[in-house]
Amino acid sequence: MKGLRLLLLAAVLLGVAACSITAPTPTATPAIVTLPAGAAAAGQSSAPVRSPVAAAPAATATPAATRQPTPTWVLKAPLPDETPRLLATLFPRPSATPTPVAGSAQPAASRPAVSGRIVLQTSSGGSIVTVNADGTQATTLTSGLDPAWSPDGKQIAFTRWSEPQQGVYVMDADGGNMRLIYQINGAKNPIWSPDGTKIAFTSVYKQERRQPRFGDGPATVTDYWRISVVDVATGQKTDVMLDGDQQAFTPSWRRDGLFVYKGARGLFATTETGWPTALTSNPLHASPAWSPDGTKIVFMIEQHDHWDIAVINGDGGGLAYLTSTSPVIGTRPVNNVAPTWSPDGSMIAFLSDRDGDWRVYVMNANGSQQRTLLDVPIVYEYAAERVLSWTR
Repeated sequence: MKGLRLLLLAAVLLGVAACSITAPTPTATPAIVTLPAGAAAAGQSSAPVRSPVAAAPAATATPAATRQPTPTWVLKAPLPDETPRLLATLFPRPSATPTPVAGSAQPAASRPAVSGRIVLQTSSGGSIVTVNADGTQATTLTSGLDPAWSPDGKQIAFTRWSEPQQGVYVMDADGGNMRLIYQINGAKNPIWSPDGTKIAFTSVYKQERRQPRFGDGPATVTDYWRISVVDVATGQKTDVMLDGDQQAFTPSWRRDGLFVYKGARGLFATTETGWPTALTSNPLHASPAWSPDGTKIVFMIEQHDHWDIAVINGDGGGLAYLTSTSPVIGTRPVNNVAPTWSPDGSMIAFLSDRDGDWRVYVMNANGSQQRTLLDVPIVYEYAAERVLSWTR
């Protein structure tokens, strides 16, 4: 038996020697790839990732204008001849640039023209500015929160939290004839009725204070928000019925009188006197807005570590994402928030921080042709701000 084992071992050794003589394989040293700025920490904390690209011989320097971004792979090692091509086909490298789900950017010559006028807040309680959709004739009118055009584009509703008179305000499109129509503390999200005679808004109607079960930690305070409707001419206020969770944010008013709003567990639909009905069951859906024809609802949705914009049909079905962010190791998440429709429903304006700071962007209603609309610095605080309103 011992002799048999020795014979087998000798045969194996002879086979290995023969292979090494006829097909020598050089041992390649893995090349360290420099991580881009901001990605080093992520690379060091995770396991090395092998690139699907074979090591290439040294090349001459590439001009900065044509140089590609440094990939975020940590190691780059040689692979068999056909493997890089196959992997590149099956798993193309992701792009760090957010891309629309329904289409990509088009040349400027093929982009549809934008028209109309936009009113926006530069921050919650900051300047309220009107500007043409093409970026011209920017005018600062006053200060406040969540400005909204009237249906005829002649007036703007907004709220104020500053003393001595907090509440819901209305002014003409040029900032004149400003008046307080309902005094209340902490109002937000004013929105006009389709006929322009009423304004719906949200406000805190009660607070719930809870002491910690164990220990002497601080108490938690929960604010409960509801939708109210005020008559512009008389100042008379009525409250909209609450759903079971007793929370309502960011209402949008359809032309037939139906509200859509964010509740504690998703998006809800209701009327001034009706009982709310759930449209979605995801508590991460927020800031809904009816399309001008009342067939679609655009809204923002939290996606783990960032926000994107999506659309559904008026009955809550047909979910489609309009923005998306390619997951790239070492890059920060990109947020797309606060959507609003163009007057004809063909476009959607929104905020994005894809270039670093918050800016106003626009896209077609299907998510295609995303580009910067207004180069106006915005402060966004994820506090149910409406930020934008667009009129003819």
